[in-house]
Amino acid sequence: MVNWKIVFCLVLCFLATDSIARRHYKPYHRRDNSPGLNGISVSAGYYNPSMEYLNKWFLPMANTSNRFKGGAMGSANLSFDLPLNLGTRLGIWYWDGKVNGQTGSTFNHFGVNFTGVSMGAFYSVKGSGQGLIPYFGIDGTYLMIQEKYDANDMLMKMVGTDIVTTPFIGINTAISDKIFIGIEYGYCIGQYLHDIELPTGIVSEPVKINGNKIQFTVGYKFR
Repeated sequence: MVNWKIVFCLVLCFLATDSIARRHYKPYHRRDNSPGLNGISVSAGYYNPSMEYLNKWFLPMANTSNRFKGGAMGSANLSFDLPLNLGTRLGIWYWDGKVNGQTGSTFNHFGVNFTGVSMGAFYSVKGSGQGLIPYFGIDGTYLMIQEKYDANDMLMKMVGTDIVTTPFIGINTAISDKIFIGIEYGYCIGQYLHDIELPTGIVSEPVKINGNKIQFTVGYKFR
């Protein structure tokens, strides 16, 4: 489920900052339509992966009522202009989650973190008025996964990689000639394999990480 309190706060911050900025700055206008490096941005937000297999099967079998939940994420992007209001971007993002064991559990701590290196394409809707620039697109991400499982003070680390996709929509607005802010919503689609050691051998179970991403962005325009 989306944490709507976080969504509401992000939207409120975006609208308040945009309103204050309009009293002092004129909206940024793109100087040309030629391809090239457009801007750099950093984002902070919230990601809520489903962690389906771990939450529904693995953790109950480990005798704990705790579950992986959504949490803070951070990201950074370089964006590039293309003709016809199209663009591309390169980015990196990070998220981690942790579950603590309880009395009678088979583990002390179980942590999972994701580091994603992404490449995406998007379309910007120019001329929408009020200095706001909506956009939409899709990212493909090379995802690096690390699991840390602490059982009886024995730490086991497991690493792996996979490919996930994230369709997204967002809106940006300039607060000066070079600085812009924005808010973006995306939905991550994908999974990774979690290895379980059984007496008969190692079994790999898919862990779905589908979930909502909501981010507040601050960026710098190069052109």
